[in-house]
Amino acid sequence: MLFALHLQQTHLRESDLPQVYTGINMGEVMENEGPDGKDGPPRVEGLAVDTAARIQSLALPGQILMSNAVFNSARQRLSGSQIDAPMCWEAHGAYLFKDFDDFIPIAEVGIEGFSPLKPPPGNKKVQRAVTTLEEDTLGWRPATGLSIPGRPEWILSTHLGTGGFGEIWLAADVNTRVQHVFKFCFQPDRVQGLKREVVLLRLLKESLGDQKDIARVVDWELDHQPYYIESEYTEGGDLKN
Repeated sequence: MLFALHLQQTHLRESDLPQVYTGINMGEVMENEGPDGKDGPPRVEGLAVDTAARIQSLALPGQILMSNAVFNSARQRLSGSQIDAPMCWEAHGAYLFKDFDDFIPIAEVGIEGFSPLKPPPGNKKVQRAVTTLEEDTLGWRPATGLSIPGRPEWILSTHLGTGGFGEIWLAADVNTRVQHVFKFCFQPDRVQGLKREVVLLRLLKESLGDQKDIARVVDWELDHQPYYIESEYTEGGDLKN
């Protein structure tokens, strides 16, 4: 992943270089003897390799695409400070590849202002399979070191958990160093549930007052993507309760 981002930086500085199309996947592979025998590089084979090649074939010039497993793993470990450039992570939804039975969620990482950061169009061998409802929750995704859209003073630091609704992240205010928890919702059918959760928490506060075992909701964004609930953070607490 870092190599792909550094390669993108190089193309940003040197625009006359040939275009690069990047596809990244993870999984089990087999190494067999290459055409040059033991003295040459091995031939890497397997379904994971075939899937990576399909993802690469979908990429636009200069675009870094990847499978969902790579996307979710890398977002927790890579930050813009490692390449000294602002990064953005985007979820583009499911694609159906020819000769594949299952849909593959496709995502992207790239340098802001240079990478395409948009869903690649389908072609004769690939079809995008995203409903109008799902489209509304696709796009930006949280990652280590990113600021929250519309809240530039809040920087995400730690991924705390994942659920059917989306993801929970810890963020800190760059000015005060106060930490809050942001519960992001990426499932279109769960946004309404997130709204009900806000109403319920407000009712609990009105009837019970401040309780140590009930996190105080600070703010929320339920009209525009990314949808989230922002609450106070208590170190040592348990998000499952």
